[in-house]
Amino acid sequence: MDTLWQFLLVFSAIGSGWLLGRFASGVPPFSERRATAYRRYYRGLNYLLNDRTDEAVDDFLKSLDVTVETFETHLALGGLMRRKGDVDGAIRVHENLQARPDLSPQQLQQARLELARDYISAGLYDRAESLLQDLLQHSQEMRPICLRHLIEIYQSERDWEKAIGTANRLLPKRSLLWHQAEPDPQLEQAIAQFHCEIAQRLMNKSELLAARAQLDAAREREEFCARAWLLQSEVDFRAGDNDSAVAALQILLTHSPGMIAEVLEKLRVAADSAGRRGDLLAFLRECLQRYPST
Repeated sequence: MDTLWQFLLVFSAIGSGWLLGRFASGVPPFSERRATAYRRYYRGLNYLLNDRTDEAVDDFLKSLDVTVETFETHLALGGLMRRKGDVDGAIRVHENLQARPDLSPQQLQQARLELARDYISAGLYDRAESLLQDLLQHSQEMRPICLRHLIEIYQSERDWEKAIGTANRLLPKRSLLWHQAEPDPQLEQAIAQFHCEIAQRLMNKSELLAARAQLDAAREREEFCARAWLLQSEVDFRAGDNDSAVAALQILLTHSPGMIAEVLEKLRVAADSAGRRGDLLAFLRECLQRYPST
């Protein structure tokens, strides 16, 4: 839906909420306070129609009191602004919400979650992390979404250790007494990639033994993780273990034949270094028979 129409729908809801709030508050229908609010509302609508959303938000925030009844309307406005890229405007809306002590605890928590999302969009990761960690302490219901947002932050900051630790908190606990709950394949694959990132960092510092441990951990999460086997072959080759490098690449191609173009030269070099050119040709013929279209 076009952004302008989305805003018009939200501000129609704001108008309805404004009327509800004014009648509920007992403000006389022809009071100066109500007249001022009317002017602000229609001025804000004019700003919106002229693509001046900053001024529109300012006027609508002033014209519509934050109450339990109008909370969702404010929330929708802030979310819409963030989606259209006006993160500063979204922050203003959600900061305005979380500063209202008359809202219910659940509403305040929702406002803080939206504010954390604003901060993530703005790249203000420290602020977002602080809000999310606080929400984790006070809302069991929001625990999964808070943890996922924290993973998003740690990925952006390339803090792979924290990303792994946080992702593990989302996985079901293992028990010898009870059947293990259904795993989350996407999360397990993400953790495998985080271990690969750490392994790559260690390889760049020539810490091959530590890198190997990270790749083992990656394969525990995703047995046939293509990236883990590719990095494993490089670790083995750099360590002078050409036979293991060839074996790692063969495992990779057995499960990911589409990567043949990417790894063929690496496989040739490792096989030649190990004196196994004949074995390599036999393996490639076997791959061609299995996957003729590759």
